[in-house]
Amino acid sequence: MESNNICIYTKQPHDDAKLKSGDHVILAAIGGQKKLPKSYVSHEANNYFSKLEKNFTRDSTISIVRQFEGPGKRGKLNVKKASKSKVNVMISQSPEDEIRDKYALGYIELGRPYVINQFIFNLDDTTKMNIATSLNPKYIKPDEDPQQVLMRFIENVKKMENYILILEKEMPENIALLGELDNKWFLALQSNTKDSIALEFIK
Repeated sequence: MESNNICIYTKQPHDDAKLKSGDHVILAAIGGQKKLPKSYVSHEANNYFSKLEKNFTRDSTISIVRQFEGPGKRGKLNVKKASKSKVNVMISQSPEDEIRDKYALGYIELGRPYVINQFIFNLDDTTKMNIATSLNPKYIKPDEDPQQVLMRFIENVKKMENYILILEKEMPENIALLGELDNKWFLALQSNTKDSIALEFIK
């Protein structure tokens, strides 16, 4: 049966059965709540705009405001739905920190920095295999043994199939960071000339 719904953007007939709800008049990510009726925007147009909106809310200056003030996922104000920044290398300004302890993978949520679970290793130290580990207490349940969490984290490395490469020119060239958040892996290096060495080290 042919649909009588006409998309306001494509001007083509469409079936709104695929849509869970209507398109937001103003982006939910910046606080918009009012929606158009489902019949106004097609599934294809909705998907196209969603990709643009994702880039806008995560990669433009608006992302900085969301990291400090919100709103969070789908415009929610609940702190449990707060927006996270992208995972990046955080650099400590403390002069007392050892060179390896100055760098960590983390993100910002509601104006606060959080370090993710990660390994920190020296690519020049392949014989001693001296690897530091950092676990975020936020992801350790009150009844969990941190040692078990660490062992589980080590086991998860074996399941890593791909990773997001982060290049940070402020890092020393011999330091590498490997971390995991929301089932995604992140590898931070000074330059991509060291990624093969880092992967061999990880294996």
